[in-house]
Amino acid sequence: MSHFLATRAIVVVAVALNAVALNAVALNATAGSPPAPVVPLVTGLTVVTAVSNAPFGDYESVKSVTGTSTNDGMTVTITGEMPSIDSKKKEHVNVTRHVLAVDLKSSHSFKFLFTTGDPLEFSGTTAITASAAIIADIRRGGKTEFAVNGEAQGIGGLVSAVFGAMTSGDKSHVLSLGPNASGTLSVIEQQPVPFAVLLNGERVNLQAWHLKGLLEEGDNPVSVECWILDDPANPLMLRYLIDKQKLQVVRIDVPTADNGKAIESALSTEKRAVLYGVYFDFNSAELKPQSAAVLKQVADIMQREPSWKLRIEGHTDSVGGDAAANKALSARRAEAVKAALVERGVPSARLDTQGFGSAAPRETNNTLPGRARNRRVELTRE
Repeated sequence: MSHFLATRAIVVVAVALNAVALNAVALNATAGSPPAPVVPLVTGLTVVTAVSNAPFGDYESVKSVTGTSTNDGMTVTITGEMPSIDSKKKEHVNVTRHVLAVDLKSSHSFKFLFTTGDPLEFSGTTAITASAAIIADIRRGGKTEFAVNGEAQGIGGLVSAVFGAMTSGDKSHVLSLGPNASGTLSVIEQQPVPFAVLLNGERVNLQAWHLKGLLEEGDNPVSVECWILDDPANPLMLRYLIDKQKLQVVRIDVPTADNGKAIESALSTEKRAVLYGVYFDFNSAELKPQSAAVLKQVADIMQREPSWKLRIEGHTDSVGGDAAANKALSARRAEAVKAALVERGVPSARLDTQGFGSAAPRETNNTLPGRARNRRVELTRE
């Protein structure tokens, strides 16, 4: 079976500030309100996008920035798994893309289709983010020219960054855009709007431009609605709606230099900490490589605190299976984290596990971001 996910999946693959941009931000800020959090485009930045895919449950893509340079641009690795429409098997995707610095600055074309045999670069396009020029257009005139590039040269791949999962065999919504559809997007509100996301495990509101318009090639216009982070240094594509299809960034993890001090402090004072830097394959207890950083932090903490014993708790959302299946999955995920910590030198006797399934949600399971927050691993100090 082809690995093309163009009809059923999406893996979101969402320059310095100048004086004009800073003034625009100041004018749009509410008087007396705290400044919006900043999401820097740095090596180690990880963006998680959730796509609703009933009845299987949400699947998530993980985009990790593996290199950035003022002169060279950025390199990003996109990984994801999703259930096949034709069977219960999962399709695995792992793609690397390099975006040129000049395109991060000035491109109006977004590369939404990636295939495993493609070149590393597609000159003239961006990925994961829009460009600084698009933010400048929006701030200056409330609209921007926007194009998508769907040219495919490889033999298998995925739709990335903007187009939502197709939960049926209907290909029309994606394919009607053609390989190089374009149009004008205009702001819905005259200033950035709050966009809720988990940033390093904490719910915050980023400031995003809400845009809408038509993209077309020939006589087949498609309605597009999107939310783009109001930051020319990192204008992440945060949410996209195309007809009835949707996707949304639900988690952003920015690397820190605290070496796990925040986790250690929470365990010390509250005896509980949430590990949102742990990533699993879809409907699986297999840890993704991006989990390594936080696992090392926990192992280091246990070395610094030799008297501590931890219970590792797995939690899921309430979709994608019955309650018993979700509980079993959460237990396997907790065991997987334990095994990874033991591999890193933590004695097994100091670790216990328990799976709660969907029995202890932190937020509603009726929304993508709510379900994302409910899918988690927690540590409890015993």
